[in-house]
Amino acid sequence: MKIMSLFDDVASNSYPGRGIVIGKSKDGSKAVVAYFIMGRSSNSRNRIFVEDGEGIRTQAFDPSKLEDPSLIIYSPVRVLGNSTIVTNGDQTDTVYDLMGDGKTFEQALLTREFEPDGPNYTPRISGIMEINHGSYGLFLQESLSQMVLITHLEYQVSWRSIMVHMISLCLYLRVHVAIQVHATDILLIILILLMAKEDSYTLI
Repeated sequence: MKIMSLFDDVASNSYPGRGIVIGKSKDGSKAVVAYFIMGRSSNSRNRIFVEDGEGIRTQAFDPSKLEDPSLIIYSPVRVLGNSTIVTNGDQTDTVYDLMGDGKTFEQALLTREFEPDGPNYTPRISGIMEINHGSYGLFLQESLSQMVLITHLEYQVSWRSIMVHMISLCLYLRVHVAIQVHATDILLIILILLMAKEDSYTLI
């Protein structure tokens, strides 16, 4: 796998938009979560980050120039216990509230879909870092029923978790890439059967 430089990638892009960085520091001693934003319209550019408890939120730099706040004023980072939630929209609050009620990160995201900013319909990108489990995940969501795992790392991960993520990826490829490969169908069937049978083994 080719290692890319985030600095070079962002510097070479005239409009990188919103971005999430999640992982570990270079020396591996610290957890890292970062979020950045840009804006095309004057309304989108009229915002700054402010600290809000253990997280951050956006705020109008000049309140007198604020137009529609619905898609630009939100909390991109919130902390719930040992979990740090980072997203590119107001789904941060959805995840925070539903996880507080006992739901999982994935269950919370499945109550949302892409942003209502047609014709762009910006996908919702959401990440979570669980410090106590030493794990993190990053998801791309385009609709209520279509959510694909971009990257996921767990130092101790169950086979069931791996299978769920592989099934999500296979379904995403079938819907969005439109490749008609019988091997994909076979893999899906195998994974579903294995997941129904496998429930207790741990991969370390």
